[in-house]
Amino acid sequence: MHPSIHIQSFIAYLEAFNKVSDELKKEVLKNASHKVLNEGEIFINKGGYDKVMGFLSEGIMRIYDIDRQGQDWNKSLLNYQTILLGNVEPNQPSIHNIAAVSSCHIIVLPVSFLATALEQFNDLRIIQGRILSRIYQIKSQRESDLLLLTTKERYLKLKDDLGSDIGRIPQYHLASFLGVTPIQLSRIRNSLAS
Repeated sequence: MHPSIHIQSFIAYLEAFNKVSDELKKEVLKNASHKVLNEGEIFINKGGYDKVMGFLSEGIMRIYDIDRQGQDWNKSLLNYQTILLGNVEPNQPSIHNIAAVSSCHIIVLPVSFLATALEQFNDLRIIQGRILSRIYQIKSQRESDLLLLTTKERYLKLKDDLGSDIGRIPQYHLASFLGVTPIQLSRIRNSLAS
């Protein structure tokens, strides 16, 4: 796919939240670039001061943390078009790591562009508020799922959410997201197959 198609998908994503002015579209087109990440490549490092934000146009990514023993724990598995930002506060360090699980197409914008555009374009401020609201809903639902659903129920929900992409995600990433070991996840999968 041509890079301009990915940039257009970003604009369409924004327009799903609110009408985007022609002036803002021009600024996005002027400042956006296209990047391909290979499986395992890191887009944002925890603790770093990011100079860019991204938009996942195509592929599968994960947001994760690393515990004191060096174990990765996936907070999110992303296979849909979404914003990739290490911290909503532009001058603060990133609070998570973000990396590619598969080959990914990302639209990249400077964080400085975002700060300037938020001051200049009211339509972008409306979009930002609605995106943050959506992120809050997703996070709240995940917390509820961790408290109220069994591991098997969480796996079935994840399987439904990811669709056919679940087969492209290594089992250890799925297990990490569910908060279980790969062996426990294998047992769950086997119980569902029988």
